[in-house]
Amino acid sequence: MTLRVALIGNSHLAAPKFAHARNPDRWPGLELTFFGAQSGWLDQTELAGTVLRPINSDARMNLKRINGRARLWLDGHDYVAIVGCELSVFLALRLYRRSRVLGMPSLAEPQADQSHDLSIVSEAAALAALTDAHSDRMAIRLAARIAPVMSGRLMFIEQPRPAARAAEKIAGAALGNQDAAMLNELHRRAMAAATAPYGQLLQQPPETIEAYLLTAETYSAGALRLAQGVETRQPADDVIHANTDYGALVLDQLAAALAGRSQVRSAPEPKRGRRAEAKA
Repeated sequence: MTLRVALIGNSHLAAPKFAHARNPDRWPGLELTFFGAQSGWLDQTELAGTVLRPINSDARMNLKRINGRARLWLDGHDYVAIVGCELSVFLALRLYRRSRVLGMPSLAEPQADQSHDLSIVSEAAALAALTDAHSDRMAIRLAARIAPVMSGRLMFIEQPRPAARAAEKIAGAALGNQDAAMLNELHRRAMAAATAPYGQLLQQPPETIEAYLLTAETYSAGALRLAQGVETRQPADDVIHANTDYGALVLDQLAAALAGRSQVRSAPEPKRGRRAEAKA
């Protein structure tokens, strides 16, 4: 059975999009539609019936430039997977800049971090704060918007961790203090809790993770920009996007997760053809 899946995302959609474009035969059981927008333009959309559409001319322009169309008919898909859209370990790293969590190795030393203006919080408080933060991300807002027509058929794909080459700048303190493992676990649990009311979460493929908080260079070097059909490299100083090797592993995860579902609801055929959709 071929499943029709729409992948909706921000700039992190580029990795699976171009991975699929390079080798579509790798996923014979999936018929994929990619619908993306740069920056925060997906927040400027609404659900009209079963159609995801922009609410202003600027969002329409961005969506059409990236996808060749500005609307997505959801009723033609068995599943929707939301890619990236701020489900990110950066939330945990932000918490770490101002707080330490009871149980972290850095607190085992009597003088640890006392020279800094840091708060000490319980694990439960940290988890609650991170769950609240994830619940206010673009991915959750988008899921809440489309849930009425995709209930039980929503999935989330985590945004990749920053590149390992940026370790010192982005995660140096947590790595140096041996707190990365616990911080990563809090991130994973919080993200899972925030997405659970809407659908299944696919967390970053473990083989791509380095030192708990980073993406291995093999999977970040040569990342591409989100664009319509044209492969364009991210700037040399980009450290937040992953490449097509990473994107292929994400699609492998998606295919495996969908294959593991015993019951699949068959979606109706789209009410409008691709030609009409492209003009929208």
